Amino acid sequence: RNTAAEGGAGAVKELLDALRGATGEARRLESHFLARRDKLVQELRRLGSTRAAKEKDGKGEEQTRAMAKHLESIEGRVERVSNLSSHAGDRLVRLERRRDFARESKVLLGYLSNFSETEGCAAGCANRGEETLDRLDEFEAATLAIKLRALGEKLLVRTGDLDVPPAASPVPGRRRTELATIVERIQVYCDKLENRLILGFDKFSRHKNFARMRECSRCLLLFQGGARLTSHYLASRPLFLETNPKTLEEEASAAASSDSGGPKATKQLMDLLGRWYKHGLESVKKERQVINEVFPNADRITNELVRRLFEQNVQSYLAAVLAPSRAAATAARRTAEDIRGFLRVAAAAYEKTRELAAGLQTIGCGGIDVEARMGELFSEHLDSYPEVEFELLEALYASLRAKHQGKVLGCEMVVECFEVAKESIARCQLLSLEQDRADSVQKMFSSDSSRYASPHSLVDVVYQYMIGGLQSAMDSSEKACSSLSSFSLMGDQDAEALHKKVVGTSLGEVFAVVGTLSKCVSNLEQGLREDVLDAISPEALRDKCEDYLVSFIGLLEGTVAQALSMSVSNCLQVLA
Repeated sequence: RNTAAEGGAGAVKELLDALRGATGEARRLESHFLARRDKLVQELRRLGSTRAAKEKDGKGEEQTRAMAKHLESIEGRVERVSNLSSHAGDRLVRLERRRDFARESKVLLGYLSNFSETEGCAAGCANRGEETLDRLDEFEAATLAIKLRALGEKLLVRTGDLDVPPAASPVPGRRRTELATIVERIQVYCDKLENRLILGFDKFSRHKNFARMRECSRCLLLFQGGARLTSHYLASRPLFLETNPKTLEEEASAAASSDSGGPKATKQLMDLLGRWYKHGLESVKKERQVINEVFPNADRITNELVRRLFEQNVQSYLAAVLAPSRAAATAARRTAEDIRGFLRVAAAAYEKTRELAAGLQTIGCGGIDVEARMGELFSEHLDSYPEVEFELLEALYASLRAKHQGKVLGCEMVVECFEVAKESIARCQLLSLEQDRADSVQKMFSSDSSRYASPHSLVDVVYQYMIGGLQSAMDSSEKACSSLSSFSLMGDQDAEALHKKVVGTSLGEVFAVVGTLSKCVSNLEQGLREDVLDAISPEALRDKCEDYLVSFIGLLEGTVAQALSMSVSNCLQVLA
C-alpha cells in the first residue's frame, strides 16, 4: 500500500513538471508572437501612411466632398431629432399646463360653490364664500376673488377653457341664473374688499405707516391695476385740494392792477406764477418720496401725479395769469399795446412753465411728455397765434410810419422797426406750433417778394421806408434843378463856382440820404446777424433768412445806383 502511494506521488510530480514546462514554453511563444504582431502592425501603419500620402493629392477633394455630404446627412438627422424633441417638449408643456389648469379649476369650482350657500354664515358675511375668503390674508383673498370672478364670467359665456365642448355641456336656464347670482356675489365681495383696503390705506396713511400702506397698495393693485386707489390717492393730495381757481384769479388781478399791460405788471405776474410753480414742484418732490415707499408701481403713479398737476393746477395758474391781459387783447376796441401786453405775459409764462417742466423731468416722470402737455395747455390760450402776432406787427409798423412821416430819412425808424421785429421773432419761435414755426418766422422777416409790400415783414417795411426817403430826396433834387433858370446861372462867370452852385443845389440832399441809407443798412445787417439770425432755428430757416437779407441789400444798392444816375443826369442837363 505504501509503495502504491509513493508511485502515485511521483506520477503527479512528473505531471506538474511537464505542466510547468508547457506553461513556460507557451509564455515564450506568446511573447514571440506578440512581438511579431507589433512589428506587423507598425509595418501596416507605415504602409497605410505611405499609401495615404500617395493618394492624398488625387483623392483629397473627393474625400472632402464625401465628408461634407456625410456631415450634411448627420446634421439633417440631428435637426429631425431636435424637431421631434421640441414638438414632444411643447406637447408635454401643454399637457402640464392643462393638468395644472384642471387642478386649479377644480379648487376654484369648490370655492365658487361656496358663494351659493347663504345659511349659517358668520356675522358680516353674506355667504360661505365670503366667510371662506375672509379667513385668508388680504392679498390671497384678493387674488382668489379675482380668479373666481374671471372663472364665473367665463362659465357664463360658455367659453371652452374647461376643455368641454359647448354643445356637449349646455347650461340650463336655472343653472345659468344661479351662476349669474354667484358672479354677482363675487363682484360684491370684490367691491367690499377693495373698499376695506382703501379705508385701511387711508388709516395707515394718517399714521405714516408706510409698510402697511404698501401692503394695501399691493393688494389693490390686483383690482384693475390699482386705478381706483390711484384716483383716490391723488384726489386727496393737499396740492390739488388747496387749488382754488377763484382765489388764483383774485391774486393775479391784484398783481396786474398796478400797471395794466406794462412791464411792471408782467414782472409781478411772473413772480406770482413762479411762486405757484415752486410750491407745485416742491409738493411733487415730497409726494414722489412717499410714492416710492408705498406703491409697487411708483413710476406710473408719479406720471399720473404730474399729468394731474398739468391738467388741474398748471391750467388754473395759466388761466389766472393770462386772463386779465387776454381779455384786453381780445376786446373789440383793443390797441396794439393791449395785444403786446398779452403776448409778453404769454411768452414769460411759457418760459416759467418750461422751467417747471425741466424740474419735473429731473424727478422722474419718463412716461409722460411734459413738453407736449405744456404745448397743449398754451394752445388753449393761444389758439389764434401767430395771426395775433402779425396783427400786432402791422399795427406797430403803421404807428412808426405815422410817427416818422414827413421827417427826413434817419436811422431811428429802422432801429425801432428792428427792435419790434426782434421781439416778435423771438416770441414766435417760442409760442408757435412746430409745424407753423418756420413759415411764421420767415413771414415776419421778409415776404420773399420783389415788391416788398408786406405790412408785417421787417425787410419789407424797412425797404419801403428807405425807398420813400430816397424818392423824396430825388423829387427835391429834380425840383431844385428845375428852379435854376438860365438867367440865374449867367451871373456866375467862374466855372467852378457855377458847378458848385448847380451840384450843391440839386444833388446835396440825395448824397445825404444815400449816406444815411448806407449807415442804416450797415447797422441793420449787423443787428440782424448778431441778435436775430443766430437765434433762428433750424439752420435751413436761418440760411433762408440770410438769403432774404442779401437779396434786400442787393436790390437796395441797385435802386440807389439808379437814383444817383437819374439825379446826376438831371444835373448834367442843367449844366449843358
